Amino acid sequence: MRRIEGISLVAMALTSLAIACSSSSNGGGCADFRGTYVGTLTCSGSAQSSSATVTQSGCMLTVAFTDGPTITGTASGNKATTTQTQGAVTQTCETTINGNQYTQSCTIKSGGQTVDTCTGSGTRTGVPDAGGSTGAGGSMGTGGGPGAGGSAGVGGGGPPPQCGIVWSTTAACEACMNSMCCSQMQACAPGTGCDALLNCIAANCLNSADQNCVQNSCSAQVSAGLQAVTNLVNCNATSCQSCE
Repeated sequence: MRRIEGISLVAMALTSLAIACSSSSNGGGCADFRGTYVGTLTCSGSAQSSSATVTQSGCMLTVAFTDGPTITGTASGNKATTTQTQGAVTQTCETTINGNQYTQSCTIKSGGQTVDTCTGSGTRTGVPDAGGSTGAGGSMGTGGGPGAGGSAGVGGGGPPPQCGIVWSTTAACEACMNSMCCSQMQACAPGTGCDALLNCIAANCLNSADQNCVQNSCSAQVSAGLQAVTNLVNCNATSCQSCE
């Protein structure tokens, strides 16, 4: 099991690159939402239990309710948005994941007028087999991405990392990242655009904190993974004091 290597150099190389490439860095910026969601949703003071299974392709989600329809949605970062329409009534929900927990807020409109607002929360369960690929469907749990390695390599057996990748071999740093940056780590799990970009940087530019190296050697990976890498580096810096 290996962690992200040389992240300080990666952060330096990406500081200005994120600005230079912001117009093309709209991919790879969503967490892994796969799994079975069980919880409650409260509307107009009445709470109802809910259960749904989410599969994912890239940042597009398919939500199959146990006792209802199947709808689609989109993910950005650790938030997903779905809209369900029945006649003149629409229900738009935003779901936020944090590890294996989720919160939800919904707005119900009829004829363009808001008629109710709902809030909910619950638990996500299910872990894909080690070696599976992030964002390709199947169940997902405890924030963990498939595989048992960091972005710079995938290790052997054992359970997958809590949040998809291993950031640090220092227990305190790893605990902080798992607590504060889990969704950002999930977005860089093996099989993601973020993972591909970090692997490319590790292979070609790890000894050079130079954005030109990244642009020249990893241009194909930048558009798919830059935003997720930047989100991860920024979370580490702001929430865990740039620990390694």
